[in-house]
Amino acid sequence: MAKRRTANREKFWRQVLKRRAGSGMTIEDFCAREGLKATTYHYWQRVIRRRDDQLQSRTADRAEMRPELDKVAALAAVQLVDDERHGGAVEIVAKNGYVVRVGEQATTEHVRRVLQAVSELG
Repeated sequence: MAKRRTANREKFWRQVLKRRAGSGMTIEDFCAREGLKATTYHYWQRVIRRRDDQLQSRTADRAEMRPELDKVAALAAVQLVDDERHGGAVEIVAKNGYVVRVGEQATTEHVRRVLQAVSELG
């Protein structure tokens, strides 16, 4: 329930930020017109900017990992699932039966080392 409320609030504030940007008004004037608190606007602006930066960073990390994944393509079939329950985690099931779960905090170097080790297990 809390995740849905947060997602709805984020969606609302993304729309507010977009409307304000297109309005040509200052944040204070826009918030006064819309009946919003400028401090709340600034809070959500920071939250959304941080979330977008994190998403961009994860996307860049995945692109950086692509050559490593290509090297071990024979190792496993990979299926990426875009599902909030998995929190950005990836599971790799190797043909030799080993299962590698990679959390969203894992670095490219960690994943590279783990994939190399699993491929050497035969």
